[in-house]
Amino acid sequence: MSMKDAMAKAYEKAGKKLPVSHKKRNKKRRPSKVRDHKRPVEVKQEWSKDSKPVVRRQRISEEGLDSRAPKAPPQPAKPATYEVDIAPDAAATFSANDNRSSHCLLVESTENLSGMLGIMNAAAPEEELFLGFDLGTSSLKAVVGDRNRRVHYAVPFRDAVGIDQYLLPTRLYQTSGIYTLEGVSQPDYQNLKLDLMEDPTNNQARQRLVAFIALSLRQISAWFQKAHGNTYGKSNLLWSLNVGVPAAESGRLSDVMELLGWAGWIAAASEAPIDDELIGKAMERAEKLMNGAVDPDPSEDVEVGTIPEIAAQIYGYVRSDAFDPNAQNLFILADVGAGTVDCAMFKVRPAKHSEEFLFYEKSVEPLGVTSLHIHRLKWWHEVFAELEHSPDALVGAIEAELKQIDATRPIPDKFSKYFYGVTVKSSPKGPLGLHNPDAEFDQRLRAQIQDGTLEKGRQSGGWHVEALKDTPFLLSGGGSRNKYYERIKEGLRHHPSLGYLRLNPKPLVLPSNIKAPGLARQDWDRLSVAYGLSFGSVGKATFVPAVNT
Repeated sequence: MSMKDAMAKAYEKAGKKLPVSHKKRNKKRRPSKVRDHKRPVEVKQEWSKDSKPVVRRQRISEEGLDSRAPKAPPQPAKPATYEVDIAPDAAATFSANDNRSSHCLLVESTENLSGMLGIMNAAAPEEELFLGFDLGTSSLKAVVGDRNRRVHYAVPFRDAVGIDQYLLPTRLYQTSGIYTLEGVSQPDYQNLKLDLMEDPTNNQARQRLVAFIALSLRQISAWFQKAHGNTYGKSNLLWSLNVGVPAAESGRLSDVMELLGWAGWIAAASEAPIDDELIGKAMERAEKLMNGAVDPDPSEDVEVGTIPEIAAQIYGYVRSDAFDPNAQNLFILADVGAGTVDCAMFKVRPAKHSEEFLFYEKSVEPLGVTSLHIHRLKWWHEVFAELEHSPDALVGAIEAELKQIDATRPIPDKFSKYFYGVTVKSSPKGPLGLHNPDAEFDQRLRAQIQDGTLEKGRQSGGWHVEALKDTPFLLSGGGSRNKYYERIKEGLRHHPSLGYLRLNPKPLVLPSNIKAPGLARQDWDRLSVAYGLSFGSVGKATFVPAVNT
């Protein structure tokens, strides 16, 4: 008996009739048709005095929009306008007049490389040493490595404390034709590395860099003789000079830097002052030695090589206890220098005798600290130029700073801290608040690291997105000390749309075999490239060709 018959029988016994429902029986819902038009907002017009209109809305995806409907022309973005308040006592927080460092060289004058050459006697015991030469945009860092003793010595250049003693400003002076590392000359030469990277065939850029290498080698030789002459002075020393080059420029600059390193060594070994004539002869001699046309003299018996800076920098991490050889060991590393940010995506493949670095993507962009400083200064200059009454003193400070940027001097961590007594507000704020120089620069830097390196590396290497989640990210270099770049590091933990582009920041670990008195642990990464270069080899660097995905 069905439920309906049982209920009818029960009602019949009670002398009642089974009530009949007038509602229509529900039918199974059929799938709705795909609509190719946007349903308009519907408003019910039947409403009472005490009720409100009922609005029914429907979400429309981009695919559901009618492509035949005429689209409204895009509206041009509204130009930003700025409200600027300038106090009567407003002043710049920077000054182009304090460019000169107060720290002096440890050695006032040097003659040649005698302190590094040892006894130079064939009958004496031989010792092999490696000089890691990290030639940065703003400063040189150098570390001497002894493979037999398993010790590495950081080279101090100046009478300073902490990390400053190990930084030699990449600056050159010329007086009466003679090049020096200290002095007064107009102009002095600061962009030695950037000028060469811009045009490696520029002979003037080459000569100036050779002069700087020669003078710095003489400084290293004098320090080495004084600090370690008792240990190595009775041995025949065999040197290898390892010069770092940006990963993205390694193919273009390797041969050039090898030539300039060798020419710098030859010029430094001479007892003559460093001038253009000596440099010209040293470069000619270096070309003959590289081509095998002549045999080296005892003072020229050096091996010069180039190593990608990022491979050298990670080498200390690979050799530390923090490195897990069984992990995936895929890394993103960004080296923030004065002028550029050198970024690469690579995998470390451990081996029994040496490591292999597989580079999937690499890039160098002008997004370093000096570039950020110039970007901000130009932005402020434009803002002041739009004012009805231009603040001549503030504009003059900007123009003086732009004429001679000091790459060794720290800059404010925010654009708003460039002036005392000046506040600025933009209207409208625009997408992501991009009407200020820091936000614009932030977008470019994140694009280099996340999109231009990690995303392009994923495509060229054929990586699955799941393998890239929380990829270790190493931020290093002198520029990383600025709080602006620290904030960038934390911001890379997130991505607005793509989860696999989120990075996991990791610190570089200070190794136990580096001798650097006075060096703070948090400043170790400033010497990490030179430390890696002070090994005989950091392994094989392989640039992986893109795969078809």
